[in-house]
Amino acid sequence: MFDYQYGVSTTKYKEKLKTMLPKLKFSTKNQSKTLSLVFRFIHGLEVLQLSLINKNFYSASWDASLWNDLSKQLGNDKIDFLYSKASRSFDDFAEKILSQVSHCSRTIKWRIVYINLLYKFCVKCDSSENKLRFLPILQRTLCFKCARSPEFSMISLENAQSEYGVKIEEIQRQQLEGLKVPHTHESEKYMYVFYTKDILNLVKMDPEKRKKIKMRTNVEEKRRTEIVYHMQKEGIDNDYINEYLNIEGSLPHNYVLGKSRQSANKIAQSMVKIYEKDKEKKLLANDGSDEEQGEVKKKIVLSEEEKIQRKVELIERLNIMGINTENINFDEKKGLIYMYINGRVSRDLGYVAGVVWKQYKPVFTGVSGKTTQRIKDL
Repeated sequence: MFDYQYGVSTTKYKEKLKTMLPKLKFSTKNQSKTLSLVFRFIHGLEVLQLSLINKNFYSASWDASLWNDLSKQLGNDKIDFLYSKASRSFDDFAEKILSQVSHCSRTIKWRIVYINLLYKFCVKCDSSENKLRFLPILQRTLCFKCARSPEFSMISLENAQSEYGVKIEEIQRQQLEGLKVPHTHESEKYMYVFYTKDILNLVKMDPEKRKKIKMRTNVEEKRRTEIVYHMQKEGIDNDYINEYLNIEGSLPHNYVLGKSRQSANKIAQSMVKIYEKDKEKKLLANDGSDEEQGEVKKKIVLSEEEKIQRKVELIERLNIMGINTENINFDEKKGLIYMYINGRVSRDLGYVAGVVWKQYKPVFTGVSGKTTQRIKDL
């Protein structure tokens, strides 16, 4: 609802026929059909701005069929009714000056229709009541109820970067227009928010996964931006932040939903302790996995001489440890020995030799009863 919050109430719009009359003389014979066809692909308000460039553009902007098409593009069932209403009001107004506006009367009527459709009806529900506002980014009118729809949710630049990995360069390349709003946690500073659907269009994502994304309200978006800022400030990784923000009942998740009385800064300080503990556990778990399984690492390119040297050193170490190396298979590709010789494990010679010793060490089974008796007899 950021766009709606900073929108302009359409009650301020007043239909003034005097301002719609042409300010320059032009001839319909000299109208550029090519320009008027091009104008059909842009917003009506942009057409009015372009008409100020030169006389050719101005003349093309007075094509009646252009405003007819632009009005139909706004999609409203009341278009015929509005045209009849516009005709009546304009004909009454133009009685005294009919000679001056006869060549563009149809254009003015369609302009009236277009402006009414643009400002007086909600783009989603076609309602003509319920606190209508003209939205600066969407360039259409929304009612209060429809503005709360997930379809029109917005996301801050900070959240777009941390949650979806969107880069500023991508936003600039696609020329996405952002709304400048007061920053959530830095006084006298601003942040930019964009329509979430536009940001998602920049991200390569599975369609089913995209459907499950829950759109946030502007209050939730502000809170999320604030908690992300403080957690990043504490040095917490973006992936970890996003993971906890999606866990129901977690401190960050509750803060976004307004269920926590703690400040964002205090929650971030609590989360950094949890983050450090989880990070330490993960390192220990990886280390233990390495010790037990000889976890495969990124392959190191070794020469044949280096491989032979590793194999010889390992055999010598095993012989010193009392292991019969003739019974060991050095060519088993999935085995720890083969991976060590080819430089595919992170462990050194001592660790590998120790693992092999545990597997092939001599087993002491004790002595027989007869042998014990003979020792006693001696």
